[in-house]
Amino acid sequence: MFGQQKNFVIEDELIGKNYFVNSVKVQITQELINIIDNDRSVINIPIKGAKYLEFSPSNKFFIISNYQFSADKKDYPSSYFVFNAEGEKIFEYADSSPYDLPHAIHAVNDVGTLALFDPLTFQLNLIDANSKRTIKLEKEIPFEMERASFIAMRSNFVFVSASVKPTDITDNSSNVILYKIDINSLSVEKTNLELSIPTALYAGESELAAAGVKYNDSKIYHSLKLISEELKIKKEYEISAEEIYSYNGVYFTRFADKIIKLENGSTSEYKFEDGNRVIDLFVDINGIHALVKGNNKASIYKLSRNFDVDFYILLNKFESKNFTEISSAQGKYVLLQSGKTFIIN
Repeated sequence: MFGQQKNFVIEDELIGKNYFVNSVKVQITQELINIIDNDRSVINIPIKGAKYLEFSPSNKFFIISNYQFSADKKDYPSSYFVFNAEGEKIFEYADSSPYDLPHAIHAVNDVGTLALFDPLTFQLNLIDANSKRTIKLEKEIPFEMERASFIAMRSNFVFVSASVKPTDITDNSSNVILYKIDINSLSVEKTNLELSIPTALYAGESELAAAGVKYNDSKIYHSLKLISEELKIKKEYEISAEEIYSYNGVYFTRFADKIIKLENGSTSEYKFEDGNRVIDLFVDINGIHALVKGNNKASIYKLSRNFDVDFYILLNKFESKNFTEISSAQGKYVLLQSGKTFIIN
């Protein structure tokens, strides 16, 4: 492992999780959602709960989900707020989630449509500012509270990969279905994937990348499949993926202590040592930026897309190493950690 250690300074420490979208800052805490433009709060939504932010594929919209988990043994409120990239709230949707069972997974596309998929019932809700439409992907589905499922969207389609039966390492049969739902007509296409459990799903402009695990004679095999718009398998690779990224037609995945690249049909990987694990990463014009943790240490590694280490930053100035996300804003790193945001340079 080469590369020079780079020093850093903490330029700012912010309350809550903060995201930078064009000219606005999005601040979310256990108590509120705050949209800030030019240091002025333009939208303030007081709502208690655990909050998560996700972007549409081209960052034209973002969604903030809020779950008001309760100590009482009862269903709890869940809310979804959809904003455009200028920080304007397009709509909000109120729902409820079942106690002690998985809540719906969700995504938003580049025209601001929200998709909610319930892994318990296989019901899909499509919601925008003016309407809500519902479709059942399967009429009958066995109850399974630990079902793995993933969702991805494009402007006109929703894609869902989901396991059907309970996980059984001795079962060699296919157990994952990939669905393609037309947002306009609500027509559904589907295909069986030769997987036991899905682990990630990515929807590109012209193809899908679906990853998962396959059991065969009680052995575990990892797989990433490139799939056409017609749901035909184009290529399959022995690649592990907890999450899939794409930049200029090149795929990257992260899994445990590895970053894996798939380019022009060839695969390569970079493996971190000393018990380090890749927590999060992003890829931009400058290369790969990885947040890595292990042995009570946390670091940022900047790698070229050919896996040369340009530099690394040892985050030893922080008492807590419990970082969860990494991004960038105005050329500086943004790190999220336990209700705080740090901007470093």
